[in-house]
Amino acid sequence: LFQQVLDTLLKLLPGLIPVVVDAVMTIVDTLIENLPMLIDAAFTLITTLAEGLIEALPELVPKIVDVVTKIVTTMIENLPLIIGAALQIIIALASGLIQAIPELVKSVPQLIKSIVTAFSEGRSTIIEIGENVVRGIWEGITGMTKWLANKVKGFVDGIVDAFTGKDGIDARSPSKLFAKFGGYMAQGVGEGFTAEMQNVARQINGSIPGINGSYDISGSASGKGSIGAGVSQVVNIYSPTPLSPSQIARESKNAMRRLAWA
Repeated sequence: LFQQVLDTLLKLLPGLIPVVVDAVMTIVDTLIENLPMLIDAAFTLITTLAEGLIEALPELVPKIVDVVTKIVTTMIENLPLIIGAALQIIIALASGLIQAIPELVKSVPQLIKSIVTAFSEGRSTIIEIGENVVRGIWEGITGMTKWLANKVKGFVDGIVDAFTGKDGIDARSPSKLFAKFGGYMAQGVGEGFTAEMQNVARQINGSIPGINGSYDISGSASGKGSIGAGVSQVVNIYSPTPLSPSQIARESKNAMRRLAWA
């Protein structure tokens, strides 16, 4: 029977396809022709619904309030039951977890074994991903080499241009250029050293008692000037017994050490 039906459909198929196509085209043409009417009907339906809701709003609002009030009242009245049910649920969950602890403990080794197996089987993939990450980082670094070199070159050229433009130094003579830099650096170091040594001299003069005279430090960055110091200090060593020369030397050394710490 099925074979006969199938054979009949196959025979009728060439004639059915044009009929179906004509039917579809007729439906599409009808929809296109009546599209304005359908749009008007849709707008009318939406407008009617909106107007109905607006008209019914005064009656809907009290109903909504009644519904909310009943829900809240019912929840308040049944609050003890809800809390009791919640406690029972928590107790049941805790009891179930406690009873299932042995099974969970038994499953832990299997879980760890599965994780280890998965990592072991995917070791090659993980290694490949790591290699790709490292290779990508390295390619990014090497790709920035030219950019970095240009930035450094521009920085150095800017410094050189700043000095050569101001002083008229020939940039083709690096020795002259950097000799100029060295002279400036030496002068700066000398000025800083002289200023700091003056502070040290003032601190010595004001902090060590019994010093006759003072430190005097003067000079300039070019090396002209002098650095001198004069100190007169009397050290008295008192002992109930006579001291040997080595003992006197030791006591003198200790006295100078205490003076230095002071």
